[in-house]
Amino acid sequence: QLEDMRQINPNLLFLKIYDYNIAKENQNYDLANTLLLDLKSELGEKSIEYLDYQIDMRSAKSEYQELFDLIDQAYSLYPDVAKFAELKYLLEKNQTQSVKKSLPILKKYLKSEYNYSLMLLLAKEYQEIGENDKVVKLLEGNMKRFPDHISVLKELLRIDYNQLNYTDALAIINKMISISPYTAGYYSDRAYINLALNNYDLAKADFKRTIQLEPNTFEAREKLRSLEEKESWTKIMENKDAYDIIKKSFEEEIDSDDQYDFIFYENSTVKFEEGAGVEFTSIGIRILNKSGIDAWKELSIPYNYNSEELLISKAELNKKNGQKLEGERNYNDIVFPSLEVGDIIYLEFRKDVYTGGKLAKEISETYNFSRFAPTHNSLYRIYVPKSYNIEIKEQNLLAEKKVFEFENQYDKEREKMDKDALMELRSGGLDDVSEFVGEIFNISTILDQ
Repeated sequence: QLEDMRQINPNLLFLKIYDYNIAKENQNYDLANTLLLDLKSELGEKSIEYLDYQIDMRSAKSEYQELFDLIDQAYSLYPDVAKFAELKYLLEKNQTQSVKKSLPILKKYLKSEYNYSLMLLLAKEYQEIGENDKVVKLLEGNMKRFPDHISVLKELLRIDYNQLNYTDALAIINKMISISPYTAGYYSDRAYINLALNNYDLAKADFKRTIQLEPNTFEAREKLRSLEEKESWTKIMENKDAYDIIKKSFEEEIDSDDQYDFIFYENSTVKFEEGAGVEFTSIGIRILNKSGIDAWKELSIPYNYNSEELLISKAELNKKNGQKLEGERNYNDIVFPSLEVGDIIYLEFRKDVYTGGKLAKEISETYNFSRFAPTHNSLYRIYVPKSYNIEIKEQNLLAEKKVFEFENQYDKEREKMDKDALMELRSGGLDDVSEFVGEIFNISTILDQ
């Protein structure tokens, strides 16, 4: 289309500006200068547009003295143009090395004009020199002009919270919620403010609302569990027998042609009623020969970076003499340089699994116990809300299976009848827990019709 326009009228100003920008981006400064001279006659030497292009060109070419002269010229001609006022301020600040001496430039501009970015810049500079009262006054003045300006409210909230003005912060976050009542982060912010004010019941309610609006908020989930005096999921899923198994494994006499074996392999999955989930994995790998060293000296823990967050708590090399060495990590890549035959690698990691869309609350899990290597202690657990209608299918499952209730919750009617029981059983969800050791297990809420 550009070339069609060029054939119709090659002297269009739009095309000249386009050609100049392309030449500058490609660092073809000779051509850009030639095109800029052509624009000079079209726009005028002292026009805002031409001065702006000149400033960009000098900046791109690192011609600093010419750049500084142009900024002075542009500001003296057009002090009410936001870009020129900002550049003049930054230049003055750099030359004088003084925020206070430079601030009049911003104050002069904002006295007659309004620009949100420059207002925030002035607030930031006030804060840098410790004049927080002027920051608040400036932001509050902006609020009178734009009472529903969320960005300004956020700045006021940050200042009040950092200065421990929690009552004022609460008033601000309440206003933000009234403007945008479906933003999960605002309820989370209010929860922390309520915690600071010792309003624990209100904080719980805000964390619950945060999770309801954004199920993929794992920090809010853990904080809520803590407030409800429940163990964290990480603690619940912890492999408490790992080091005992490792110790006993070192005492065993091994006669095997295998490269390695799994002395334990635990996988636990938590599915939340609102959507999202957490997976916990604990693996112990015993190296049986040199081929096992080659197989496990370098490894990568698989995860989907688009929908999962990986948190590695252990990447540890255990030696028979009791020595424990940390693996060298580069996020999910782990290296064990001193791995030897007889060593045991201990891995423990958590994945926060994000969900979305129409199937966010659905479960469809298949777990295979076959690992193509000897596995001595294999465990799979899945925690699902009892309200879920699930279908379970087993294939060649030889495992011991246990199903039991977890974290009881009473409804309002029962709560009124049995208050004493509630003192120990306050909670968020009534769950089923299933533990399996065997071959293949399938669980789904997407039922066969």
